[in-house]
Amino acid sequence: MTDSGIESGLTPRERALLMALRQRPRAPVRALAEEMGCSERTVTRYLTGLRERGVLKFAATLLYERFGNHLVAQLEITCAPQAVAAVAARLAKRSDTRFVGTTAGTQDVVAEVVASGREGLANVLTGEIARIPGVRTVRTSVVLDLLLTANDWNPDEPGLSLWRRRLADGIQPPTAVEADEIDLEIESLLREDVRMSVSRMAARMHIAETTAHRRLQRLLDSETIVVRVVLDDDTIGFPFETRFGLQIRPDRIKNDLRVLALEPSLRTLYLVAGHRNVVGFSAHRTLGGVTELASGVFGKLSGLLGSEIALVMDATKRTWAQTTRHG
Repeated sequence: MTDSGIESGLTPRERALLMALRQRPRAPVRALAEEMGCSERTVTRYLTGLRERGVLKFAATLLYERFGNHLVAQLEITCAPQAVAAVAARLAKRSDTRFVGTTAGTQDVVAEVVASGREGLANVLTGEIARIPGVRTVRTSVVLDLLLTANDWNPDEPGLSLWRRRLADGIQPPTAVEADEIDLEIESLLREDVRMSVSRMAARMHIAETTAHRRLQRLLDSETIVVRVVLDDDTIGFPFETRFGLQIRPDRIKNDLRVLALEPSLRTLYLVAGHRNVVGFSAHRTLGGVTELASGVFGKLSGLLGSEIALVMDATKRTWAQTTRHG
């Protein structure tokens, strides 16, 4: 393992490329070549090799928490013991689940569901998911605000990232764009290939290249769509992931959220309506890091009334893509 957290079995140029892409996932090959001091052909060869080996993946997603025509729900599901894997697999196959994982904790499966409005969410929860064979109980928290996102998580970067700095300073994020059909099509193309050129996007969408560029830039600048590099857990050296829930006194929540913003292990953080008012995910190099989160970090919260933490054992879906996580 190197100081950058990227696995030392990679060549120096491969590590440099991964670090550059973590900062700018859509950087042109020419710009990457100039930054690394090598040819464009070399960069292309490394990109292809890292992707084929499964080391390098990209993700793009609309932040549905940021605009009002969708609801995002955090689900905690208990299952019959023999049905846990099957329930997780069924949930991962659904088009409305963004994240699905099995856990060691008070719940067996956790999931994030995106639904069109209250009626759509109610139909999903009380009808479809509750009827999956093996599901015993479903506990739901509706996301009120997205505070930290994994797209901004970089534990090896010195100082506070953009989202953490805003949360720590109490600054509001930019206003999200109300996504229309063109925006949704752009997201679909980015999911297919985050590094797809604007000219190719325009051709696929049958619109002018200037229009495609303007619409894409508007979505990125407003953080309505975010793109990022997704590195394998073994590659970045953070094999222990947790999902936690906190109940914080309303009069202390702003102060305590600023404390949490300074904790580099937190990948995502949500303000929710449910049995807890804060939900999040964290990642750690060792189990000792999990202990430090539970006792050290949460112990600094002046308004903490209760907490629960669970280890994510296997993430069967992440950022809309089905996958298998071993840890």
